[in-house]
Amino acid sequence: MNQHHDRQAKQELADRGFSLVELLIAMAIFMVIFGAVAVTIYNFQGTQSNVSARARGTTSALLSMNVLTKDIRDALIPTGINQVSPIVLASPTQLEFYTTDGTGKVIEVNAQASPGTTGTCPCSLTETVVGTGVIRTSISNLVSQNVFSYLPVPSGGTIATTTSVPTTGVTDPSPLTIESVIVSLSVQPNTNGPIVNATNTVLMRNLANSTP
Repeated sequence: MNQHHDRQAKQELADRGFSLVELLIAMAIFMVIFGAVAVTIYNFQGTQSNVSARARGTTSALLSMNVLTKDIRDALIPTGINQVSPIVLASPTQLEFYTTDGTGKVIEVNAQASPGTTGTCPCSLTETVVGTGVIRTSISNLVSQNVFSYLPVPSGGTIATTTSVPTTGVTDPSPLTIESVIVSLSVQPNTNGPIVNATNTVLMRNLANSTP
């Protein structure tokens, strides 16, 4: 009799289903688990986004750095021009100089960092061929407009650590006796994202040479 009563009680309990309290507890547990999963997915997506942005920034900076480096390294003094240096104008934000276009043709290029529409960074750097406006390379989202610094020709066997260059640039840089140009690019692809830095010291190897 007791066994029959117990079976009947268990059956009634099973038929009754879940109480409201049990449902609320189950829902609360589900929400906690769901929230934890959502936060994990969000953090993973944020990390992936930062990694992708950093990769894009690195690629862009390196591509522009390669073009600038090659042009500066190949800087030369053309003949038939009253110019004592490959450099026409030098400042922290602008570098104008003579080089070759890769086919042996002499060109004058102007690499200039410009502020954004607000007058501040993020800035952009564009290297164009003077007289034609052809763009050789460009890069955006720079966190600093000061891209160029300079090293002078060694004096007495010792090279200084920097060359004093007016912030407004100079039209005749010959007193500066620049031998090397330091190019520094700091790029931030996304606001509040990672900053990618690329720096290269480039020796102008043709200082003693001229071209027809």
